[in-house]
Amino acid sequence: MSMAEAQMRLPKLHWLNRDEAAEAVLQQRLFALADEFSPLVESTAPGVLLLDLRARHWGDERSWQERAQQMRQRMTAVMGFEIEVGMAETPVLALLAARFAQGVLVLSSQREQLQAFLHEIPLQLLIGDAMVLERLHSWGLLRLGQIASLPRQQWVRRMGQQGMALYELAQGGGMRLLELVVQQQRHFRRVELPLALETLPQLMQHLQPVLQALVQQVALLWLLAGAVRLVLHLANKGCRTWCWNLAEPTLSLRVIERLIEAGLQGVRTDAALLGFELELLPVARSDRQQDWLLQQSAAPAGLARVLSALEALLGNGRVGRATSDECARPGEVSVQNFMLSQGPRVSVHAGLRHGDEGLPLQRLRPRERVELQWGRQGTPVAMLRRRRLLKLRDCAGPWELSGLWWDDRQAWRLQCWDLCLEEGWLCQVGGDGEQWWLEGIYG
Repeated sequence: MSMAEAQMRLPKLHWLNRDEAAEAVLQQRLFALADEFSPLVESTAPGVLLLDLRARHWGDERSWQERAQQMRQRMTAVMGFEIEVGMAETPVLALLAARFAQGVLVLSSQREQLQAFLHEIPLQLLIGDAMVLERLHSWGLLRLGQIASLPRQQWVRRMGQQGMALYELAQGGGMRLLELVVQQQRHFRRVELPLALETLPQLMQHLQPVLQALVQQVALLWLLAGAVRLVLHLANKGCRTWCWNLAEPTLSLRVIERLIEAGLQGVRTDAALLGFELELLPVARSDRQQDWLLQQSAAPAGLARVLSALEALLGNGRVGRATSDECARPGEVSVQNFMLSQGPRVSVHAGLRHGDEGLPLQRLRPRERVELQWGRQGTPVAMLRRRRLLKLRDCAGPWELSGLWWDDRQAWRLQCWDLCLEEGWLCQVGGDGEQWWLEGIYG
């Protein structure tokens, strides 16, 4: 009904007109706070933001819980009202976690716990159409988890596009791209000190965590620090300003600290220090940086969006660089996201002296089917490859490899031989005793 009709029925009714300007100011304040944790932010709805935190390395689930609690306390203190924080592997699940969180809710990546959370969500909180909700209730569907057990095709045929979205949500939600808010950002912090400072070591101790946060913010935007601006606020209401250019743009925290410390050596002030402002002036990466991934693209941010789009199409964890797995099965590789920094890897040859590694094995993808001819001593004497018989000069082996023996469906066993052919090249073959494949060639 209209406001006039409502006031006729309730004479003491009061209403507040929507102030879109005030809402925009609050949204901007919330966005500025979110930018402290990640520059990849989507303004999803009034009062709702989505942050991409995949580049953050916060350890296990308990660490993420602590970080989420710190984020909530920080935003609640600044905004003046309660903030709900939800974290999950996909944007859809993160929105659900924030909506049903009583403060903080971090959804586990384990499928059993995730399904238990989704199963308890009432459909009336997800569907606004009363007729659709009544129809589902007449079918006995009250919670989201009940939809996951229904046949997909029949469900979509009856419910259409809305049913498809509910079915995907009941299965754990799909991956989608964030509509990032792109704006000119200042990598800037202002700090008011609890006690007045009088020495340079005390100042550097307070500068270090602020500088570290700014460097992380610049790194997430695929930029480098090109200059540093520092303003010191003194007790006599005066201020001193410095701006230093970096000869080589960098993200090295130690290099920037040394630059600031060298620039402040011998500086004398008229009063004690009450606060400071620190700002990093970023620049785009250039060809001087030895990063092949960035050299292939003039716009790294655009490359990041392309990779995110590919991951959304192909599935989470299916786009990235191939890295070898430290497992018993030869040639096993996994995919590591391009956006995540590689941690230090321990070489499998770390205990060998220089020159003891031997020849590298170039594995064939896909491996090639061959046949072996055997001698009286049970060792191979020739190899038939592409209808050509190749005689062997020497051989070594066999080496028995196996894995996943506890799982009947995935258990495997492999027998490997190293062969030296009369033609002079070395190779490795593997098989199960009946069928053999050329696994790779040495050198």
